[in-house]
Amino acid sequence: MNEPADITRCAQWIRESTCILIGAGAGLSADAGNNYTDIKYFAEHFPGLVKKGFRMKLQLMGYEDWTESQKWGYYAQHMTEIMNLPPHSVYGRLLDLVQSRDYFVLTTNVDELFVKNGFDPLRIYTPQGSYYRIQCVKPCSDETWPSRPIAERLYPLINHDTQEITDPAALPECPKCGGRVFINVRIGDWFVHAPYAEEEKRYHTWVASHQERNLVLIEIGSGYHTPVWIRWPFERIVRSFPNARLIRINLEYPEIPPEIHHRAISIRGTAMETITALWEEMGLNL
Repeated sequence: MNEPADITRCAQWIRESTCILIGAGAGLSADAGNNYTDIKYFAEHFPGLVKKGFRMKLQLMGYEDWTESQKWGYYAQHMTEIMNLPPHSVYGRLLDLVQSRDYFVLTTNVDELFVKNGFDPLRIYTPQGSYYRIQCVKPCSDETWPSRPIAERLYPLINHDTQEITDPAALPECPKCGGRVFINVRIGDWFVHAPYAEEEKRYHTWVASHQERNLVLIEIGSGYHTPVWIRWPFERIVRSFPNARLIRINLEYPEIPPEIHHRAISIRGTAMETITALWEEMGLNL
């Protein structure tokens, strides 16, 4: 629950900042419609997988014990759902909070919702990849290719009773070697990082150039699934940068390490309710 005093302090920190670093995990995407733990939604939209014992999308992240027809039967639908998500006010209000300042975004979400909602693509680093690209699983090269045409081709071929592709000849292959392909996301040592190398350089350059400035880090919905990307690096930045302050928004894991407690605010809440409260506190709803 958001405490009014904490929201007031957060808003004041944002006003005093000269630059803002956003770190966004699954909690932000969930509030925008991409929820990996929604049991009810999963039961309604993936009945074939419920029959096989699955209850939510989270259980399928990194899952490998299925055929290519079963795998693409799930991912073609999942990708289509993500690509069809409309812009969402949680992102719009977050952009309102930061767009007048020098900002950068680090996100482990692979749905590209920041770009869809108007954030500058040159100010975003997505180290976990993107659902909008596919790659060879070997991999035979560092090339990636657009995934939307594959999703559009496969989606009409899904048998929703079994969640399988009905025409094996339609399954995608690597255009270079003819081998298996998969979405360009970091779930194995075969991940192709090349499309994100320039993003990574821009991110590290941006962080290094802001060591002495009034930096506010806004961390949203980043827990312990992949803390090496956002949660722990953000804590290190606050320890190392003399003027850095952290706003941690997390419904389940809002805890702050004791050694940075004096320069951090912990808010136990959802992305939507907390960002909206900040947006209103700063008068951006007027």
